[in-house]
Amino acid sequence: MQYITGTPLVLLKQTIGTAIATCPSGRSVLGGGFTATVPSGSSAIPAYMQAFDSVNSGSTIWSVSAANAAQGGGNRSLTLTAYAICAIVQ
Repeated sequence: MQYITGTPLVLLKQTIGTAIATCPSGRSVLGGGFTATVPSGSSAIPAYMQAFDSVNSGSTIWSVSAANAAQGGGNRSLTLTAYAICAIVQ
C-alpha cells in the first residue's frame, strides 16, 4: 500500500474547486480523503471548507470537490488537499 498526497489547491472565498491525488503506475486507488488548511496570510477557518464530493475518478484517481464558503473582507482563502490510498490489485 502507498499513501499519495495530491497537489494542494488554494480556493479563494466563495469559490469551488476540485483537488486530485493520482496513484502511480501499476497501482489502483482503494480510497482517499482530504484536508482543509489555512494558508499563510488568510483569516479563514477550516470549517468554511464544504466538501460535497470525495470519490474515486476511475481506477487511479481520488478527487475531492469543495466550496470555500467564507464571507467577509480580506483574505479568506483555504487550501484543499486530496489524498489517495493506492495498492497493487490482482
